Amino acid sequence: MNTSYTDGLYVNEGQANSINSSMIQNGQVNNADLANTAVTTAKISGSGGVANDVLTYDGQNVVWQAVPADQDWTISGGNVYRASGSVGIGTTSPAARTHIKGAGTGTSQALLVTNSANAVNLTLFDNGNLGLGDQGPDAILEIV
Repeated sequence: MNTSYTDGLYVNEGQANSINSSMIQNGQVNNADLANTAVTTAKISGSGGVANDVLTYDGQNVVWQAVPADQDWTISGGNVYRASGSVGIGTTSPAARTHIKGAGTGTSQALLVTNSANAVNLTLFDNGNLGLGDQGPDAILEIV
């Protein structure tokens, strides 16, 4: 058992349910300093956060903040859209309005489009093979 002494007070690491500033030697409270039941949701919730806030650290203090609005995307009902710019999947620098970069040059599906019954309408492989109504096109263009 590790015991820290300051002015005759001590903390049995991993056993304390509360710690005050006079009990801290090195200016830090770590997981080992607190019992598992010492920090509860109610204690964190009671510290000023409101619905949809996130707990952040600003370099000096832990503070509750509202989640910043994402100005890039608009959510409206079941739709998510972007009014300008390009969208990249598998790439951080899209070269077209919609740019999908596959995992290689083989027969991995880079794009798969199905209908509401999950029947394949279109498959595009990393190697460039395109299948219409075919989940595994063996040629540049395969129509089923």
